[in-house]
Amino acid sequence: MKKIMVLLVVFAFGFSGLLLAQSEKGKAAKDEKGPKGKEMKEEHGKKDDNKKDEKKDEKKEEKSGKKEDQKGHAYGTDKDGMTGKEFGKMRSEDAKNKMKKQIADSKTQLAISEQKLTELKEKVRKAKENLEKKKKSGQLKGDTLKEKEAMVQEAEELVDILNEKVSKVKTTVEAQKIE
Repeated sequence: MKKIMVLLVVFAFGFSGLLLAQSEKGKAAKDEKGPKGKEMKEEHGKKDDNKKDEKKDEKKEEKSGKKEDQKGHAYGTDKDGMTGKEFGKMRSEDAKNKMKKQIADSKTQLAISEQKLTELKEKVRKAKENLEKKKKSGQLKGDTLKEKEAMVQEAEELVDILNEKVSKVKTTVEAQKIE
């Protein structure tokens, strides 16, 4: 522990000297560039000011043009000549149709998931039956038998987890209103 502390102290002092030496070099370089930089700024300052003024004017023109072209980001700013009531009805109908479409899509996805789940259950059942047959016939013994049983057990657990997830999704989909 003492060795580590000593090393840390040595490195700290070593690097601090190195950092100070670098900062002195930077100051010397700044001093050399000082007058030249100021002179150059005075010469080119007038040209830069004109460019900056032109850019500001262009930005102001762009902003003012945008205000005329844009009517806003919110719904209802461009109603295509409809009244507020008509536009509100149209928006609510769109929202209802969107929800109906989402529910229909989720029902089809649920049906696909249920089908895949039944296929997986069947595969696990067949694997379990094959394992039992091989176990009774004596083809599998010892470690290989234990490995196969563990694999089948793990597959059964995964199928159970999937079944729970599908049932949760099924209850939420069925709870949705469809008019």
